[in-house]
Amino acid sequence: MNVIIQYPIFNSSDATHEWAVQRQAEVTFCLQQNLLSPHVEKVHILSQSEHHDSYVKSLNLTMAGKLVFQMLGRRIRHKDAFLYASKNLIGKTAIIMNADCFVHKGFELLDENILNNKTMYSLTRHGPSANSSLCPVLDPFKCNPGSRYYGSHDAWVFRLLDPLPDQVLNNIDHLPHLEGIEQVLMFHLRTSGGFTIKNPCKILQIVHYHCVRAPELGKYQLLGGHTRLDIKLGLGMHEKGNLVLAQFSDL
Repeated sequence: MNVIIQYPIFNSSDATHEWAVQRQAEVTFCLQQNLLSPHVEKVHILSQSEHHDSYVKSLNLTMAGKLVFQMLGRRIRHKDAFLYASKNLIGKTAIIMNADCFVHKGFELLDENILNNKTMYSLTRHGPSANSSLCPVLDPFKCNPGSRYYGSHDAWVFRLLDPLPDQVLNNIDHLPHLEGIEQVLMFHLRTSGGFTIKNPCKILQIVHYHCVRAPELGKYQLLGGHTRLDIKLGLGMHEKGNLVLAQFSDL
């Protein structure tokens, strides 16, 4: 499986130094876990700058030979990640993930024949387990036992046999941190892309590692500090229903 991410570097001022250091450690931990995963063939980093490449190389991570660097030159948007897969990973299984997530369990059960039939998995994250050395995260938007589905997704697993059409790519040209981005992707991947989208997150498990919280993080995820992307575009759950949802499911 080929992981596609952008590894961020958090700039630290005096006011945010401790937060930035901790957050950097979190995404570095996730990158290392992805490299160590036996299910991961390569980790493709779409780089924001050459400085970011140099920083990752300086970490001397275990199994760094799996790293593939591609200069993007700006903050990643979902169009960039899917376009990269369309150009470089045709016929290969790929997973587009947020940088603070890592591949965990169950991926030996991936069936390429299902993916070849235009099924895409949009996975809800897990939090660290109770016996983990990672912090216990109070996170309602997860797939742990007893959790409810809230429409939150952090990874996209797929296998392209042909490049995605421009109509899909141009409609998903948005930053991945925005609230409601999952609903926008699901709508266009289903309607214009022709994909069946499922969420077998209890089988294919990714873990979200985000213990340190920054002030105003919620506003950062909203357009203008107050509006979800899907609502702005008329693609919210109330408008589009199951076209923008993927309940917990089987493979």
